[in-house]
Amino acid sequence: MSKEGENLKNKQFIKNLETKFKENESHLQKTKEELNEVLNQKQELSKYVSELKSILDDARTEIENTKSSVENQKVHMEKALEEERKAKEKSEKARLALESRVERLMAKKNNKFMCF
Repeated sequence: MSKEGENLKNKQFIKNLETKFKENESHLQKTKEELNEVLNQKQELSKYVSELKSILDDARTEIENTKSSVENQKVHMEKALEEERKAKEKSEKARLALESRVERLMAKKNNKFMCF
């Protein structure tokens, strides 16, 4: 081969290398952009997951507070019910004692009237 032919062949080879290099640079740039997009999506999803975890924690806290409140109300109502039951028993005992006393007084009265 002649020098001119070899020179032409080398120039064409260099042109092909330059073209491939530019294509690779273009692909690399595109890949970097896609990577940045994926990283941004990852960041957004991480933020969203954090927000959801926060909402879940708030909901759990609210459930625990509600549960505690219900337990306190239950204890309070049971105490009030027990006090009411005791008051009713006391009232019933007082009523029975009063009835007994009235009966005794009536019996005494009747005995006094019988004396005449």
